[in-house]
Parts: sequence; C-alpha cells; structure tokens
Amino acid sequence: MSKNKLGLLFGISAYSLWGAFPLYWPLLEPANSLEIVSHRAVWTLVFCFIVLAATKALKSTLATLKRPKIAAKLFLTSLLISINWLVYIWATNNGHVVEASLGYYINPLIIIGFGVILLKEKMRPLQWAAVTIATIGVLVLTIDYGRLPWIALTLAVSWGSYGLIKKQLGLGALEGLAIETFISAFFYLGYLIYIGNQGTGQFGQQETPPKDSLLTWDQLKAMQQSGLVEIGSHSYDLHRGILGNPQGNLQPAGVTRLYDPSKKTYETDEAYRQRIRLELKAASDSLLVHTERRPRVMVWPYGEANQLLIQEANKQGMSMTFGLGDKRNSLADLPFAHRMLVTGNPELANFSKMMSRQRTDDRPLHVVHVDLDYIHDNNPEQTERNLGLLLDRIQAMGVNTVYLQAFADPDGDGNADALYFPNRHLPMTEDLFNRAAWQLLTRTRVKVYAWMPVLAFQVKRPESWFVHEWIDEQSKNQISLNTKLSRWEELSNLL
Repeated sequence: MSKNKLGLLFGISAYSLWGAFPLYWPLLEPANSLEIVSHRAVWTLVFCFIVLAATKALKSTLATLKRPKIAAKLFLTSLLISINWLVYIWATNNGHVVEASLGYYINPLIIIGFGVILLKEKMRPLQWAAVTIATIGVLVLTIDYGRLPWIALTLAVSWGSYGLIKKQLGLGALEGLAIETFISAFFYLGYLIYIGNQGTGQFGQQETPPKDSLLTWDQLKAMQQSGLVEIGSHSYDLHRGILGNPQGNLQPAGVTRLYDPSKKTYETDEAYRQRIRLELKAASDSLLVHTERRPRVMVWPYGEANQLLIQEANKQGMSMTFGLGDKRNSLADLPFAHRMLVTGNPELANFSKMMSRQRTDDRPLHVVHVDLDYIHDNNPEQTERNLGLLLDRIQAMGVNTVYLQAFADPDGDGNADALYFPNRHLPMTEDLFNRAAWQLLTRTRVKVYAWMPVLAFQVKRPESWFVHEWIDEQSKNQISLNTKLSRWEELSNLL
C-alpha cells in the first residue's frame, strides 16, 4: 500500500475514533475533565514505555531529553495537547458538542495557514478554491452560531500549533508522544494522588459497596427503637430511570409516565397511580417486616416528587417527605421539605457559604423565553440540531430560568393552534416539550417553566364557550386577534 493510501486510511480511522469520543466521555461522569485527562496521560505513558522497551528504543528516546531545544519544544507540545484535551472533554460533557465540532472544522484551515505562511508551502489553484469554499462555510457556521466560538478557536489553534511543532521536531510518533506525556505526567500523577487521598477521585470506586460496610437490619431496628433515629423510606425500586419520551430520555421513575415505544403511548393516569401505590406499599411493608415499624418519612429518589406521589405517600403513613433544592423550609413545607445534599466533606468556610448563599428564594432571575416553533422541524434530525444549538446558546447566555412555550402558534396571533405534548383537546405538532425541557434541565441546569396561554385556545367548541363583545346592542364573537374562552362559562373551565 502506498504512503498516500496508508495516510488516508490512518486519517479516516483517527477522525472516526475522534468523532465517537463524545459518546464515550459522558460515560465516565461524574469524573471531571481534569481527572479524565490525567488518566489519559498516565496510562498513555505506561503504554508507550512498554512498547519502547519491547522495541529496545526506550534508552534512545529518553536521551532526547538531554537536548535542551528539543526538550523545550516538547514541553510546549505537552502544554498545547493538555489544553486541547481538557477543553475538548469539558465541552463534550457540558453540552458544547456543536461548538467543539466547529473547532475541528476550523482546524484544517489553521493547519493550511501555518503551512503556507510559516512553512512556505505552495498550493495549486484548485486547492485554493477548496480552501476558500471551506473558509466561507466556517464563517457561515460561526455567524449562525451567534457569538464568538472561543471553545472552537481554542481547540483549532491548540491542535494546529501542536501539529506544527511536532512536524518541525521530526521525531517519530511514538517517541514524541512518550516524551511529551512523560513531561506532563508528573503533574497529572500528582493530581490523581491528591484526589485519591481526598476520596474524590472516581477511579477504582466500587459501584456497590461491600456488604460488611452496610448496616444490618438488626442494627437498623436497634437504631429505630432507640428513639434517637428515624428510619425513612427511599422507595423500593424508584431510584432508577425509565423511558420518558419518544426520543429515548431515561427519567426518574417516580415522576415519569412510562412511554411505550411499541404502542407510541404513555402510561395512563390510573396505571401510573397504581404503579406508585404498589411501589410505596412494598417499601413500607419491607421496613415493617425488618424494623417492626412502618416508615413515617419519605426521602424521594433524585429529590423529585409531584402531588400524586405526595398524596400516595401520605396514604401509606409518610406525611413528611424530603426532596432537594435551594429553599428555606417552614412548617408548611413538611409535606415536601427541601434539603441540601452535601458531598465531598467541605471545609467549614465553604459549608457556611453554601448555606448562606444558595438556600435563598430571592436570587435574581435571568430569564429567556423559548418558542418551540423555532426548534421544531419536520426533519427530526434538524430538530435535534436546533435543540443542540439552543442548549449552547442558553449555556453561553448564563441564564438560570427558561420559559418554554409548549404550544404552537405558527401564524403569531397569540392563540394556541396545537400543542407540543400529548393531550385530549388540540392537535399535537410534535411530542417535543418533554424532550426539550429535560435537555435544558440536565444539560444547562436551568429551571424550566411551561409557557401556556390561559384562555386563548383554538378549539372547536360552542360559541357560548368564548368571550363575546357587546356591539350594536348585540352579543357578538370577540373581534380581537385572541379567541379567548370565557372564564365564566362552566364547561370551558372544565376544559
């Protein structure tokens, strides 16, 4: 195989692997980007040393460090590749995949610029035409993105500069990788040792703790009978995700209506209530058997609950329940009290700051109103791309609250012509509200509220259900743009 064909094969393989990484990095959460890169450096160094030792090239490779100019350039490449990896993994795990991808569109242009300007390489007219078209495409994508894509620029410049310096060094791929990783590994290994001692590192953490580290039923029973400890329920099997929409999001089992993709339907109200009732009863029965007392307190999985869950818990004797959230409690909040989950054994000063600054109800709202008509597209793939761009924009704007318009109003007259969720009264444009709200909640960490009209619905109902105006001594349909249901009509209120 010729060098050109081999190079093409290697290039396709490398970019295919690179394109698959955004699917892999989220699987390593809750490990942060620095921990992931640290493991990447340390284990890469181990691999390189093994291969170099096996090929008897280890000694000659390490001798390169004795040449100050080469060592200095390798220190710089080590810094550049560290920046590139850290930004790339952070962007992938924080909802900036689109901007990260834009960086690798810009990257070839950076490399070509380095080649022409710094290395004095020549290009043929057709190559200049291709570069011009690619540049225009990147400019269009950047303008459409709506702001300076600092993530994309950081990735493109760091990777292009890294490639330029490595080309000038003339070292073999394995030798260069081994030395630059060796240089950076001291920092990364130190960081891994530090987080390991702090107990915050994820490597080696067991998914399930050993049984001898857990309380036994007899110990729990003794604690309960002491009167000093209240044993609460955390459910029997609600601490898991179930399919919550057609797009495949797994959502908390307690507050989610199960979606059946084979029937394209959701769990009915009665089926949902029955599932919750049996679940809470099973948890209560289990604690009664093992501790001889039914629980009086419910601690909701994921801190999520709704009115039905609270009602069913109360029927099972659990009149006090706990969620999560930054809010002060009063006696009126006992049916659903807020609590703060403290992790990482914070220092006293940090704990004080958490309690004084976060648990307040008067923080400023930074609000964006999002119209799903601009996200929806007849092509589902385009809808997902639009949603991804929305997440990037919300993240960049630094808002903390989103009013998500849950109805379709394509003609802009203020009336709800259709809805973005299943219902009994209006057409459904697309089952999109749940997907968009969940992505906003989990990817950008904002609070999401459904934006719905109060009375302006385009429904086929008797005229008497709608607001009338008194014109020419007669009652006539309202002339204004908004067709409003009458709040005084009993049947329309039941709608």
